Amino acid sequence: NQNINGSLNGLKINGENVILTSIVVSTSGSSPTETVYSVDFTNVGSWNLWCQGDENHPRNPSVDSTNGFCLSNPEIVNAEQSWLPQYHLANGLTLETGTYKITMYIRGDREGKIDRVGLGSWDENVGQTYSNSPMTFTNEWQEKTVEVTLPTATGDGEGFVMCQSGSYVGDLYIKWLRVEKITNN
Repeated sequence: NQNINGSLNGLKINGENVILTSIVVSTSGSSPTETVYSVDFTNVGSWNLWCQGDENHPRNPSVDSTNGFCLSNPEIVNAEQSWLPQYHLANGLTLETGTYKITMYIRGDREGKIDRVGLGSWDENVGQTYSNSPMTFTNEWQEKTVEVTLPTATGDGEGFVMCQSGSYVGDLYIKWLRVEKITNN
């Protein structure tokens, strides 16, 4: 889907004047999707999901009503631990086998990327699977999407969205997150 900003004046619906301020256009060839999870981090109040750092590099994500999720990464740890920090943006999901779109409204205090965006399960037999490419961003708010194919379904409420952004130094902000399963109607 594409968002088109601007306005259209003089439009009438059922005889009423309407000012159209936003249009969502479906791009031909795009796959139909079903939203399985969405969250607006500007409305969650506090951060209560899992995040891993280490004793020398603690990670303390936060949320606020302006920027949503915020993670500060002051330095690259080292090549062997480039997966740090890793953190969940969603937990308690029930995910079927298939391909998913993970979309975020994201920016950094500088240009960068989330190295790995993936889906996983607390069930060790399912594990985690990640997108084939990183999620890049700039210092301007942008809607960005990656696709992830989950080869094995999660148990009921055992799924999560996991990110790793160890190569990015700076502050990372995410206003909202949406997970959609690509359907084959």
